[in-house]
Amino acid sequence: MSLRKIFGHACVLWVCFFLLGGAESEAGDSTGVEDESLRAAVAVVEDLHNTLIKSMKGGAGGADFVARYGFIKKAVERDFHLPLMASVIAGYFWRSASETDKTDFIEAFTEFTVTNYASNFMSYSGESFTTKKSFFLGDSRDRVRVNTALYREEKAPAILDYALRRFDGDWYIVDIFLDGRISELARRRSEYRSIDSEGIGLKALTAHLRRTSDENAEEAGGRVPRADGG
Repeated sequence: MSLRKIFGHACVLWVCFFLLGGAESEAGDSTGVEDESLRAAVAVVEDLHNTLIKSMKGGAGGADFVARYGFIKKAVERDFHLPLMASVIAGYFWRSASETDKTDFIEAFTEFTVTNYASNFMSYSGESFTTKKSFFLGDSRDRVRVNTALYREEKAPAILDYALRRFDGDWYIVDIFLDGRISELARRRSEYRSIDSEGIGLKALTAHLRRTSDENAEEAGGRVPRADGG
């Protein structure tokens, strides 16, 4: 399992600020309602973690990639705000794209995210996730950060921090930080800027994501299940 492969190597500060919205709130100022809100945000992260552990233990089809993909996809679509994440990493390409191209890109980004998990969290070797801390960011009560750790045999714990935002009363993951500082969205945004060298726009990014998903699935001995068979 390569966490660097999943989450990347760099962070762009404006993306982090846009998604997170400020520094940690001071301890001791929360109310009962706010505590319940934090628990709801943590539950979203732990739902994802529980899904990954169950998948690795074989509760989602075991070695069958397509079954594992379908199982993980339900959690990804439930726990992540995929349209927001897609619009952020697409950057200026998003503004000029048609609605059809935006929909295609969101679908490709969803596929890419699910394939990443399905091809890296394949088998269980004693892994476990632990939630360390959760807190509101800045003065907003609609942005939360959840600090977690992934424990693996004979390896140092991997620190995974989740940024969540609340939309219409529900919490969604909007970014993941490896080692507490490396933003997945910022890295993807930077990477995709370098792909569209010919000015093709969102279509080029969509094609890139689909090719990468196919390569990751093939390395894991599977294929990406698509309705069109492609």
